[in-house]
Amino acid sequence: MDSKWINTARAALLAAALPGFCGCSKWPSETALGDRSYRRGALERAALHYDRALEADPGDAAAWRGRGNVLAENGESDRALDCYRRAQELAPQEPMGYFLEGILLGERGETDAAIEAYGKAIACPGGSPWARINRGKLLLEKGDCAASLADYDAVIGTGGDSGGVRMMRGRALSCLERWNEAESELGKAIALHAPAGAWSDRAFVRVKLGKWEEARSDEMKALAADKTVANLNNLAILLLASPREDLRDTERARELLAEARSLDPDNRYAPWLASTEAGLAFADGDTDRAIALLQGLVDAGTAELDDLKQLDAYRRGVPYYLGGE
Repeated sequence: MDSKWINTARAALLAAALPGFCGCSKWPSETALGDRSYRRGALERAALHYDRALEADPGDAAAWRGRGNVLAENGESDRALDCYRRAQELAPQEPMGYFLEGILLGERGETDAAIEAYGKAIACPGGSPWARINRGKLLLEKGDCAASLADYDAVIGTGGDSGGVRMMRGRALSCLERWNEAESELGKAIALHAPAGAWSDRAFVRVKLGKWEEARSDEMKALAADKTVANLNNLAILLLASPREDLRDTERARELLAEARSLDPDNRYAPWLASTEAGLAFADGDTDRAIALLQGLVDAGTAELDDLKQLDAYRRGVPYYLGGE
């Protein structure tokens, strides 16, 4: 590249940044430059700035956190954790170091340790709403529904109301089988422009409440908003297994299942789709294949309660409908 062009470009940068040219109060710190580069995805440049910051001041907790972020993005999770913990030592009352540790531990599947790290962030002065949101999600995944609900209640109580938070609170209420409250909460989430998952979540709740037509409508809205394997399959299940004959549509369910499979070339969602395929096999009169598909889930240890109910119905030679005992 032409050196004259480089110098001209550098001069333009200086004119934009130096106090004498632009009226800026000071030159950005190396840590601030690292943060800026990190946000832009320029990880090597970000690492360079953070390293310079730490060379000048090894006690810069923010630089340690930034360096940890770069290492985490590059897959060096052990070194990233070391950086986050160094930041915690330097600034034990700042929640961000614990919060970042929680994210990384969660990504590594160390759920209990992640929950503990989020707890430390929450205990810092001023707390950390985002730590509560993330901890609530992990607690829900562990089945600690009441503790998860408490975290989302706390977030909302401190002004952190949003569609996403309301959606997660609705899931916690569903986990507690508080169906009417869950339906209401998910309605609030949808009104606050929650992700498409809120429609599907409310459809599940409405199935539990026996509101079949409303459940189908919600699943159709979820699919219209986000065409995923899960949303395609959920609607197919409703069209196959609704106890109301006027809401069943076997051929449309077949189309939806085919589309779901086309979006799953690696068969990651095969267990989810097997019960739907079994329903179609039974509808086609191939009971043996329907039973074999469901028995495969049992043998693999992936069968859920509804799969077991479906298998029992087919063994008795009768259709399976959602909500049946």
